[in-house]
Amino acid sequence: MSKCFFALLMMLSASVASASAPSMSAPPSVRRALTLGLMLPQPISVGYETVFPGLELFHFFAEGGYFSLPLSSRLKNISTWSIQAGTRYFPLQNWLYLSGSLGFRQIGVGADISSLKMDGVSLANDANLTLNSAIIGLCVGGQWNLNESMALTFEAGAQLPLPWLHGGKTTIVQDVPDGTDLSVDDSDALYRISGMPVPQIALVRFIWYVL
Repeated sequence: MSKCFFALLMMLSASVASASAPSMSAPPSVRRALTLGLMLPQPISVGYETVFPGLELFHFFAEGGYFSLPLSSRLKNISTWSIQAGTRYFPLQNWLYLSGSLGFRQIGVGADISSLKMDGVSLANDANLTLNSAIIGLCVGGQWNLNESMALTFEAGAQLPLPWLHGGKTTIVQDVPDGTDLSVDDSDALYRISGMPVPQIALVRFIWYVL
């Protein structure tokens, strides 16, 4: 009888000890997310975001977008694409964040110039303008968490070309059998145009945390 009582006492003490011991929680893991944004100058952008343990105030991201719009028969199309990588910093540990990034932007315009003729003969078919810029993206925005796996952000700012790291080129496609395309690189006018800031606005960005 005493042996049974002693065994029961040992079982109760073991269960109490296990209940009072602190639980070992899993260490915090890296959070990863996919993003989809409705933005300017590219209407649609996709990206990837990472939040590291101990650095929850910094959301590191990479994002890119592309847009092409066909126009009239004379002004054939306008296209633009850009890629950026940077971080969103939440200084007040709430919804407000500041964003900074580095990237590259290209803007292209195509036009039909076949109406330019000499003695009734077209001198060229098309003219293509390309503006390239290495950029810094600076924005201020807000993020609202809908649940543990989804959030929405809004932001406004600008893409600022880096000095001496932007320029342009105009290519003229000639309408002669043995003619070669003419190109004009880095003229002063194209340099100034490619160095102009462009607004960067996220009308809405959806964030899905996948891990």
